[in-house]
Amino acid sequence: KKKTTPKVAAKAKAAPKAKAAAKPKAAPKAKAVPKAKAAARAKKPAPKTKKKKVSMKELIHKKFDTWKPDKLYTVSPDEQYLKGFAAPPFASGSEEETRRIKKLLLKKFDIAEIKAAAEKAAEPEVSVSYEPPVDTDTTVSDPTEKAMKYLVAALVVLVAIIVGSSMINKTKYYMDANEGALEIWQGRFAPMGEELLITLPGVELPETIKDVYLKKDVFPIIFNYYVEKADTLLEVPGMPDFGGIKNYLNRALSYAVTSAS
Repeated sequence: KKKTTPKVAAKAKAAPKAKAAAKPKAAPKAKAVPKAKAAARAKKPAPKTKKKKVSMKELIHKKFDTWKPDKLYTVSPDEQYLKGFAAPPFASGSEEETRRIKKLLLKKFDIAEIKAAAEKAAEPEVSVSYEPPVDTDTTVSDPTEKAMKYLVAALVVLVAIIVGSSMINKTKYYMDANEGALEIWQGRFAPMGEELLITLPGVELPETIKDVYLKKDVFPIIFNYYVEKADTLLEVPGMPDFGGIKNYLNRALSYAVTSAS
């Protein structure tokens, strides 16, 4: 085997690479000038002041100044029209009529004469004569109409008599004894007749007997009857019957006679 010769100085060791030429340093960048701090940060808007709301009452009572123009508008007169202007006549018609009206307008009046004429006119001579009125009624009275009037008047009188006699009969009372009881009758609301009002057992006729009794004669008898019944219930031994006592007293009150009645 052939021995290989060592390579020449191991390829003479690669010479060290020359350092790359130093790059020129870039010039320092100029610092950007701040835009006046962003224009003072866009100038913050001033805080809005809240406007006070006006109430309806303030608006109603608020006074506003009257508007006046700086210069008033005026119409300038038409000089040409004024030069040729002529007033119209004060009266229309013929010349004679115009003169008559003008004469009346220019006429002068005396106030004293007017007053004297007015006083004379205010005192006229008046003659008063009294004469009976003339009967101008030529209508002939109808006998049937007169008869109807008399009939109606008679009916009214008859009804008044019936009503009056019925009211009088209603105020009449009658008493009668029947089998140990006292019967009291009252006149009906009719010219004649009566109806039974009440029966009082154990009550006798009064000493003075009359053909016709009045309310003041009858009602005290009924009143005393019911009061005695109430007293009898009070005298019963044991618990009194208050219901019965109250019932009798209420009945007695309906027949109580006052001084006015």
